[in-house]
Amino acid sequence: MKINFAAKAILICRKDVIIQPLETTEISLDCAVCKKLHRTVIIHKDIKKTQCAGHNFLAVIKTIENNKKVWKSFFMKEDVHEIIYHIEYEYREFEDPRDRTGYDRRMSNEYPSWGRINFLITCPKCNTTQKHFTQNNLVRPFIGVCEHCAYQLYKDDKEQPLFEKEV
Repeated sequence: MKINFAAKAILICRKDVIIQPLETTEISLDCAVCKKLHRTVIIHKDIKKTQCAGHNFLAVIKTIENNKKVWKSFFMKEDVHEIIYHIEYEYREFEDPRDRTGYDRRMSNEYPSWGRINFLITCPKCNTTQKHFTQNNLVRPFIGVCEHCAYQLYKDDKEQPLFEKEV
């Protein structure tokens, strides 16, 4: 059965920060091939490159949105960057044969439990580009800073990415 969902992250950035999402993302999905729950799957725009622990996984990034809006707070203007990955993958129900003592379930689930969104970010102060990410289990609030000049680039204060079912 084909499952479609969106993985979305919203970053509040300093003015003139440039964000470019990468063409891969990491999502925790249940894998019917290795019969294990909560597997980190590296999903690509090319379905032939998508991997789960060394084997192919039928998943693909269909499209990536990178939306920017200007947001005026009381003190300053900030840019809101919204990154959305639209993903499709093949799901088959299974039972994990391992001892799952202490876990909430043994049966597979069709929706993600965790994700990481990687992006390139360009600092407006020193004009360097570096790789950053956001993921569900970060300690928040998190402030992303430039690795070269320590300029504060963005804040990440909400649990993300968010996952939304799509038709």
